[in-house]
Amino acid sequence: MSELKFLPLNSAEFWQRSAGEFKSIRTLCIAALFVALHTVLSMFYIPISQSLQIHFTFIADIICSIICGPLVGILCGVAADLISFMMHPEWGFFPGYTLTCVLTFVVYGLYLYRRRLSILRVLLARLTVNLFINVGLGCVWSSMLYGKGYYYYFATSVVKNLAMLPVEVIVMCVVLRLLLPALTSLKLIPPQKKLPIIK
Repeated sequence: MSELKFLPLNSAEFWQRSAGEFKSIRTLCIAALFVALHTVLSMFYIPISQSLQIHFTFIADIICSIICGPLVGILCGVAADLISFMMHPEWGFFPGYTLTCVLTFVVYGLYLYRRRLSILRVLLARLTVNLFINVGLGCVWSSMLYGKGYYYYFATSVVKNLAMLPVEVIVMCVVLRLLLPALTSLKLIPPQKKLPIIK
C-alpha cells in the first residue's frame, strides 16, 4: 500500500499515485462498490418541483473519487454510465452522457484525491461539475439529441444547477463529516480529523 500523504496536483507523484491505484485490488474493489452505489442511488430522488429534484449519485461519486483518484475515475465513469444504461435501456444510450459521467469523476478526483479536504474544496468541485459539465456539456448534448438551440436549454439548466448547489454541498459536507473518521482509520485517505471551511 502506498504511503498516504497530501500531494499537490502539479506534482509527478500525484499522477504516479493515481495511476498506481489501478494495481491495488483494494482500490478497484472499492471503486466497484461505489459504482454499484451510484447505480442504486440513481433510482432515488427528492422532487422539489416539476423540473427540480435532489439526486444523490454525487455522494457516491465524490467519495469514490476521494479514495480512488481521477484516473481510476475514468473507469468508474464509463462503468457507471454503461451499467445505468443496461438497467434502464429505455433511456437510450448516448456517448455524450458517458463522457459527462467520466469527466464528473475526473473533476472530483482532481479536486479531492490526496488533498486536504475542506468545505471550500467540495464547493469548488461541485461548482465545476454543475457549471462546466452539467450546464456546459449537458446543453450541448440536449441540443444534439432534441434539436433545439443551445441557449434554449442553457437558461433552465444554469438556474437549476445553481439552485441545487448549496443543498448538494451541505449534504456532501454532512456525509464527509460523518465518514472522515472511518475513512482515515481504514487508511483510505491521508489523516484528516475535521472538515474545515478553507484549507
